Amino acid sequence: MRLPARPSMPAAERSGRLRVRLSVEQLVLLASLFWLLSANAGFFSAVLKTRAFTESGDWLYALGLAVLLPVFHALGLLLLATARTVKPLIALFTLASALGIYALEYHGAVPEPQLLRQWLWAGAAPLPQEGLSWALLPCLLLYAGLPIFLLWQVELVRPQVRRAALRIRLRWLLVLAALGAGAAWLVRQPLQLQLQEQPQLLYLMAPGTYLWSVEQVLAAEWGLPGVAATH
Repeated sequence: MRLPARPSMPAAERSGRLRVRLSVEQLVLLASLFWLLSANAGFFSAVLKTRAFTESGDWLYALGLAVLLPVFHALGLLLLATARTVKPLIALFTLASALGIYALEYHGAVPEPQLLRQWLWAGAAPLPQEGLSWALLPCLLLYAGLPIFLLWQVELVRPQVRRAALRIRLRWLLVLAALGAGAAWLVRQPLQLQLQEQPQLLYLMAPGTYLWSVEQVLAAEWGLPGVAATH
């Protein structure tokens, strides 16, 4: 008598490890929310420091910014990421986020192109070298090492049909674009005024602007046409 075949077990169960199963889109959204909470304290502190939160407009402004930042990063990643590239991209953004947190919290340095260029030319100046390794290590472990380790425990769920995957991605992009447009409309006037008065606030929107600053500096150093770092 032939016994019925046992149902196959997921790879995560066979390996004895508990893994979270997420789609690419869900993983990108979670990563964007993580960066919002871990790397943007400096940005929110700077843009909201003059608000007393005694009026509804102050709360709506804060809410709009809290929606706009993760939507901005999620849209950018979903336009680039595939099942093969999403984890390396998130890891890169997370590492940039950790380095930006270190520069801002330990040295009060906004990671803008001019500072990065000075750091490159002067050999880690204007960031002081004393305490560099000891202060950087726990920051990297907490804000990059642990999140990247957890990132690699995620098992990606991939639609079997390519057309279905494209439909799912398009729906996510449309929903995020609508949320982003609504949030941008909500904060456009006060944020524009603040950026005109304090342009450095732009470079506190982590981690996307951190990577943009690095790209600008490297492009200027390598003499790429049509791209120049901010002076």
